[in-house]
Amino acid sequence: MAKISMMELLSLQQGMTEPQKAMFQNQLRQRLKNRGLTFILAFFTGGFDRIYLGQIGLGILKILTTGGLGIWWFIDLFTAMGRTDEYNRKLALEISQALNCRSN
Repeated sequence: MAKISMMELLSLQQGMTEPQKAMFQNQLRQRLKNRGLTFILAFFTGGFDRIYLGQIGLGILKILTTGGLGIWWFIDLFTAMGRTDEYNRKLALEISQALNCRSN
C-alpha cells in the first residue's frame, strides 16, 4: 500500500472553503504518523508500533507475548509501513468528514 497521494488529499478537500482546507491540512500535519518511526518501533520494540498506531490492545498483547513469539515481530516488519499509510488515510478521511459536517 502506498503513501497517501496528493490526488487523495485533493479529493478529500473538495467542497471545502479555504479556511476549512487550511484547518484540514493543519490537523492532518499535526496528527500524521511517520512510516519510518513505525518501522523502527516494530523492529526494536515488542509492540509499541501497534500502540503508536492506536492499536492499544494488540500492542499490549504483542508485548505480553514477547513480540508475538517472534513470528508476529517478523510479519510486522513487512507490514509496518502499510499499516501506517492506512492509519494516515483513515485519519485524513475522518478529518475531512468532520470538517464537512461542520459546514452543513
